Amino acid sequence: MSYPWQKFFGAVSCLIGSGDMRSRLKDAAVTLTTLNRDDFPRSLQQEFADLMADLSKVQAIGHDIEGAIARTIDGENEEGLNKLAERILAIYDRVVRLEPSME
Repeated sequence: MSYPWQKFFGAVSCLIGSGDMRSRLKDAAVTLTTLNRDDFPRSLQQEFADLMADLSKVQAIGHDIEGAIARTIDGENEEGLNKLAERILAIYDRVVRLEPSME
């Protein structure tokens, strides 16, 4: 299993776990912070980079990625939370389909 597969599996597991949607999405997003766009095939690099930028668009003090994720997600409405979660699931789906070629 590739590293991106492992991390996105973890993120999706967070999304379907217990707790409120905001907390689950924060946990899922933090799970993805150890990934870099270079961990992905070229066909997924921009999509991943865009997702991470959207998950951390509100800057935190000290440029802390986890703080930026928390502030961004805290500012989202229900529709925004759902769209971010759907994007995580969509990339996970693509990673799963590409898995044999990513190892």
